Amino acid sequence: MKGKHTLITALLFFILLPAHARLEMPAVFCDNMILQQQSQVFLWGQSQSKEQIVVSPSWSNNKYYGQADHQGWWKVSIETPSAGGPYELTVIIKDTLRFSNVLIGEVWLCAGQSNMHFPVKGYINQPNLEATQTLVKSRNSRIRLFNVGQHASPFPAEDCQGEWVEATPESVAGFSALGYHFGKYLQEHLDVPVGLINCSWGGARIECFMSGEILSTFAEVPYREQGDTITSPTRAPSGIYNGMIHPLRGYAIKGALWYQGEANHNEPDRYKELLPALVKSWREEWQHPFAFYFAQLAPFNYLREHGPRGYPVALLMEVQNQCASLIPDSEIVILMDAGDESCIHPANKKLAGEWFAIQALAGEYGLTGGTYKSPVLRSWHRKENRIVLEFDHAPNGFTSFGKKITGFEVAGTDSVFYPARITLPNYQQKVEVEAPEVAEPIAVRYAFNGYAEATLFNTEGFPLSCFRTDNWPIEKYKNKEQP
Repeated sequence: MKGKHTLITALLFFILLPAHARLEMPAVFCDNMILQQQSQVFLWGQSQSKEQIVVSPSWSNNKYYGQADHQGWWKVSIETPSAGGPYELTVIIKDTLRFSNVLIGEVWLCAGQSNMHFPVKGYINQPNLEATQTLVKSRNSRIRLFNVGQHASPFPAEDCQGEWVEATPESVAGFSALGYHFGKYLQEHLDVPVGLINCSWGGARIECFMSGEILSTFAEVPYREQGDTITSPTRAPSGIYNGMIHPLRGYAIKGALWYQGEANHNEPDRYKELLPALVKSWREEWQHPFAFYFAQLAPFNYLREHGPRGYPVALLMEVQNQCASLIPDSEIVILMDAGDESCIHPANKKLAGEWFAIQALAGEYGLTGGTYKSPVLRSWHRKENRIVLEFDHAPNGFTSFGKKITGFEVAGTDSVFYPARITLPNYQQKVEVEAPEVAEPIAVRYAFNGYAEATLFNTEGFPLSCFRTDNWPIEKYKNKEQP
């Protein structure tokens, strides 16, 4: 295990300890860390069998006690105050571990595949919008970052690589751009310290982030037994969970951000089962029903990259919308305005991070005064040769911000969809659609194809998600020429 700390006592005692009884705490406990405010926070580690542990935080006169089990493992729960610091935290187990420059604030886990991993400095030939301006202004001792070292393990690990660092141009450059912009927005609005833990890996399937125990309940999903060799980390079930998530379990967080699904875009039905199971299992391991905010995939022309196999991405985006209702205390963040037709890693991570932050401010921190989420279809009905769509989260109606509204299609009983004309009734949360080729429309779709950009928003600026009113099999869409 690794942890940046100061050992205060004789080195001789440490050397005389058996190898299995070294006094250790995981890497996530180190100088510069942020602990979740006003919470019961767990500290844990390993020492000699049955050894007494005393934890002493400088923010109070309280002392917290625990005892290692017969294998030397111990866990102590301590109370944290409201946001502040810096403090010192002392763990006494014969030797003394002293952690300095500790802040109390809001802690968020950022997990997923490449669009979460995408750093502020960008990828080769794939820039992040305004990266230089972001880095120049990034120095902030009240934002702390922890990059979990990428490691896929065939068995659950007890520690990971990484250390808490203050936000500087050097540390921010390699950190998740979406995560950083989320944290920066949060820190500025709340005026409290914010800690971000980045646990992401490009190309990784959702199964990689799930424990073998959970995956074993899905007959169609293989799971890896302990001792197997991992040769493909982003395809190995449970590998990333074992090496990067499992070591963090129990570290107190306010919530988690999730941006993943590209690697599973051809399996919407399976994803609808796996994502709720992932969240449920993580919350059980953390022993805390933390908030969960997740991205709907941003637009990208999967048809260009995958041909006909790329079409089901609309079905996955639909499933992601449904998961917002299936997962308690969760919110979906619609990124229809933050995509890129030719690049699966869109450059505008600042917009994506701020959409996450605004919804979290409303959902977790009491932000009021407006509507802070995308419109959601509530109901629809036919009115003569038109279909009338009614929405939630559009109290002041809709706008295209000067763009031509595209992406709406209507169909009749023959299941053939035609581009629709749009009417936005004044001062109403409604949209009316019609097509001259369809006298009796029975179904409507919006942006439900291989690639579509946002053209309709509520007046608060949140983009409307892709949706459909029918549930026809995908085979009916295969021969349709894409707009």
